[in-house]
Amino acid sequence: MKNRPYEYIHGATARKFSSNIHEKEKNDILKTKKKKKNNINIKIKIIIGILVIFVMFIIAMYRYTLITELNYNLVNLNSQYEKIKNQNSIYRIKIEQETDLPRIKEIAEQKLNMQKPNKHQIIYVNIQKKDFTKVSNNNISEEVANKNLFVGAYEKMTNFINLFY
Repeated sequence: MKNRPYEYIHGATARKFSSNIHEKEKNDILKTKKKKKNNINIKIKIIIGILVIFVMFIIAMYRYTLITELNYNLVNLNSQYEKIKNQNSIYRIKIEQETDLPRIKEIAEQKLNMQKPNKHQIIYVNIQKKDFTKVSNNNISEEVANKNLFVGAYEKMTNFINLFY
């Protein structure tokens, strides 16, 4: 046979290429697809990680703003409390000054034109001195504590009713 640049095959079938060439091309294509897919997955993971860190940062900042706002409100309430406390002490001093007996006497005599009553204007009233106090003997002793619940309740009710008679 002659040296020809091609190989002639008898018959109507097409020449089959060696499978090594196609497998090599297929492997190269699959490798590039896998690399692209891995790169996309890595990029998605990085973006998700950045978003998670950003959300955590936002939550932390929100927390600190709430704390700052509460501290600001606390300072305002404390200042209002101190103002009210100072006003109360001023009012207390004014009340003490106004309830001073010599000052009340002075105001009554000068502004209200009040006078002490004369001897013939004084009327004495006799009030009977019946100051008494009823003491109930409801001392709880060990016997009452050991009695039946209903008996103890009955005795307490009768003692309570006897207070009004």
